Amino acid sequence: MDVKGQMFKDSCPSAAYDRYLRHEVESQRALDLQEAIETFEVQKTEVIPARTTGLLHSVDNKLAYQSGRFISTGYKGVNVIRQFKPYDRQTSDAYPGVEFETTAVAFDIYDKQDNLPDKNRESHRSGYMVLFRLGLAGEKFDGDTIGIGENARYGALVEDGCLRPLRLDTTKIKRRTAYSPSCLVSVVMLGDNDSGYSEVLDEVDRFLGQCGPKESE
Repeated sequence: MDVKGQMFKDSCPSAAYDRYLRHEVESQRALDLQEAIETFEVQKTEVIPARTTGLLHSVDNKLAYQSGRFISTGYKGVNVIRQFKPYDRQTSDAYPGVEFETTAVAFDIYDKQDNLPDKNRESHRSGYMVLFRLGLAGEKFDGDTIGIGENARYGALVEDGCLRPLRLDTTKIKRRTAYSPSCLVSVVMLGDNDSGYSEVLDEVDRFLGQCGPKESE
């Protein structure tokens, strides 16, 4: 198409260029987030999903079904959890007397699950699932008290320069035993027309801006 001709002008080149700019920004954000997960100060732990009342196992099953990804690895189903330093303290008129803060929690994700009891085999990590957990300022939590699908509900999958916002929805179910989960978790991938989509991107930017190393350090 001749860029000097009327056909070019009438084919809305500005829309194509806007898509290009948006893709560039989103790709850079994904790369920055992946680098941050691997370099920011973090507390790294390993837990078995049974310790989190089966909710991580439920997330694992949904991700595997929807995208062929897993957040657990090995025949014991171990989850690698990265807990970053809290940020973004705020107060709310609806909840007087307390401060809320956000903590980014990341899980390694894998493109396959190694179900064989071979300790020498390493699963291939393809990226991360990041959740933004809302809690009270100074509150301590661990693998048992993250609040999957509750306090830790919104986040994103990030891998290969691509960031996909998501939301975890929970459905209460009848417990079969004392050790059975009381909820099932659904993984909802957010489209760019969902209000939560842009809010997740804003939260990623806030995390990158407030949790990284300071220039003076």
